[in-house]
Amino acid sequence: MTTNMASTKSGAILNTTIQHVVLTVLLIPMALFVSCNRNGISASEVSFVKGNTYLNSGDFEKARQHFEASIKANPKNANGYFGLGQIHFLEGQFKKALEYYEKALIIDPKLTLIYYSKSLCEFSMGEHKESLKSINKVLELKPNLLLALMQRINIKMRLQDYLGAINDCSLIIKTNPHHPDSYYLRGILYLNLQEYQKALNDFNVAIQNKSNIAISYLYSGQCKYALGQKDDACMDFKKAKDLGEVTAQKYISGYCE
Repeated sequence: MTTNMASTKSGAILNTTIQHVVLTVLLIPMALFVSCNRNGISASEVSFVKGNTYLNSGDFEKARQHFEASIKANPKNANGYFGLGQIHFLEGQFKKALEYYEKALIIDPKLTLIYYSKSLCEFSMGEHKESLKSINKVLELKPNLLLALMQRINIKMRLQDYLGAINDCSLIIKTNPHHPDSYYLRGILYLNLQEYQKALNDFNVAIQNKSNIAISYLYSGQCKYALGQKDDACMDFKKAKDLGEVTAQKYISGYCE
């Protein structure tokens, strides 16, 4: 029963994580695209910067006009095609977005952020294996890029490659021991695999790091209950409830009363 409840809850958390990552597609770092020279930036680059500003403000029509102007000023401009792809992605036109990403990659196959956006787009279409290929390309170009590793964890969770996702969490922890969510996510993965002691260890660190504290107490309680530590488990369920975790009462009623 504990494992089934954990699996259901972790699915909800997976979706929340994915939504958070997808939102980052709006934030296009100019340093990745605009290369200044002694004469300043080109007309094509100026149009791209303006288009990106409108994109981030939610004015897709003006953004589209400036991205198209960027391409007109320089047809070999991968940035403009990428910008148009972003608009289609955010409008939910995923196949059209992929067409523009591919055009951009033909011009410049080393633009990391395009592969990242392509992975998000493929993920949104349910093409998880293709999404994994794209995010792996990001990590070939930018090893240990945190945003890409988090996306790859999402993909592997969806593909039920829990050991692979655990390895990526561990890689993040190795390079960034204080990353707020990695212990928490790895704990969920261990819990799904019924590795209760390993999961408990990670939830304890997550609580110490103040990462998702209420739900971490709930999961910690599940681990302790599975390990035969009923009294401690019930204390964690009650802490989760006190911290506002709405599902905690169900565990208190089912296991502690």
